[in-house]
Amino acid sequence: MRNVTAKAVVIILAFSCMAFAQDFHFYPFTLIDQQMVGSGARARAMGGAFLGLSDDASALTWNPAGLIQTEKTHVAISGNLDRLKTEDNISFMSSALPDFAADISDNKINLSYASFVSPLRIKGHLVSLAAGYQKSRNYVDEIFNWEYQEFLFSDLNTPTNYRGTAAQSTTIESDLDEFLLGFGTNIYGDLAFGGSLSIFSGAGMYDYSSSLTDTVADEFGGQVVDSVEIVNKVRVSDETDISGFKLAGSLLYVAEKFSVGLVVSAPYELSYEHDLTRADTLFSKSIDIVGEGLPNASTTTLYRGKTKEEVPLTIGFGAAVKPSERLTLVADFQYRGTSNSTYFVRTEELPPQPTSRDSINLLTLPWSIYYEDSIGTSYFTASGDYVEIFSEFEMEYENSNQIAVGGEYMAATRFGEIPLRAGFRYSALPYREVSNLERNRFGQVEAGYTLGDQVTRNTITLGSGIHWNQIWLDFTVELKSEEQVQSGTFVREEGIQAYENMRKRSNSALIVNFTGFF
Repeated sequence: MRNVTAKAVVIILAFSCMAFAQDFHFYPFTLIDQQMVGSGARARAMGGAFLGLSDDASALTWNPAGLIQTEKTHVAISGNLDRLKTEDNISFMSSALPDFAADISDNKINLSYASFVSPLRIKGHLVSLAAGYQKSRNYVDEIFNWEYQEFLFSDLNTPTNYRGTAAQSTTIESDLDEFLLGFGTNIYGDLAFGGSLSIFSGAGMYDYSSSLTDTVADEFGGQVVDSVEIVNKVRVSDETDISGFKLAGSLLYVAEKFSVGLVVSAPYELSYEHDLTRADTLFSKSIDIVGEGLPNASTTTLYRGKTKEEVPLTIGFGAAVKPSERLTLVADFQYRGTSNSTYFVRTEELPPQPTSRDSINLLTLPWSIYYEDSIGTSYFTASGDYVEIFSEFEMEYENSNQIAVGGEYMAATRFGEIPLRAGFRYSALPYREVSNLERNRFGQVEAGYTLGDQVTRNTITLGSGIHWNQIWLDFTVELKSEEQVQSGTFVREEGIQAYENMRKRSNSALIVNFTGFF
């Protein structure tokens, strides 16, 4: 088995390099994008164009100044059924490599929003106070990496070419809860002012798994005595705790037939505490002898680190007009200066592994950041104070914005008022398409890629419900879609191979909302 064992060791070393071939300066292909929309089935049914209207409990998540329009104490609660779907279609220019497609979907049911609003008079001045919760992020994605790998190794005698199937996938999940406190009050005539404080708490998970299987001959005395299957498994898991807070201020002017609103959300940071483990397992199994095989190597490494994501200034402007008593038309524009986004990385002391290069490596971001720190980035002062030192990275984003339009018509029936709503939202996301991406034989990205068109997302919304004096029931159907293309080349033994990956993402959601007045 000496020959087989030597080959196995070479395989695991080479494949481990490929498994950790994450790259920071490679422009991210899949990102977790902070939503620029609030909550509530009614507001979302109008495309999310609610900054200039904000006349119900959901105003806390859109324009807090609109809370002053609430005349009664009331509560609201929303639930979502989300169907998330991702399609990867990878095509190769060479006929030697078969194209492949991956279609991943996941369903999520969750409480998406809840609020309590109470108008009060403080020394004769009306102030509406509100407390609420919303699911700010509810994200899941699965990415299929390269399935076809080929390596050229040399043992003591002759070079051997191994063609193995490296089945690789990455699963990303991120949930972020937002707890809000806010108020709205008139400051001059029909002009209202409002503000809100958001406290974020959440958790994320990044899970990378890869498995390479190959069959080699076991020789003894120049004779083949057995065929041995070599299996190499690599798994990287990152469990993340997320925290942060945000301040927002707003204005709303309400006239008889129209209203306009302005909302400014101050820049803020989201902090990520990472617990990352990596486990490599290599084992060999005789094809002729029944059994699971014997492990040749197994390592587990734990890293701890912290990252900070800058969420930039967001400015939103909205308007609403009422051509008639029952018809309302709305439009919003929001801007976010994401071209100035920065990511900060800090590592802690790692377990002593003087013989392992992994002891100075940290995989931190769920969208493929690979960070290497060889000098240590945290220390204690002479007085015992802990000092964090972060390395700063520009994210190469574009400024992002979105335009939303919608409307609502209230139909009077003997059963109650039935709203008919529709809307559309166009979002220019902060990342772009990628071309001329060069990967070496270990999957690492070389410099010189080209950024193309900015990725956009289209959202279509429809909604209805029924309103009585004390109870409102609303529901909304929301359909989102976006596409991104990555293309380039990668190195194989027979030469450079060109590829293109068309990634399509869609999200269909059913939102159900209950509002009660008392």
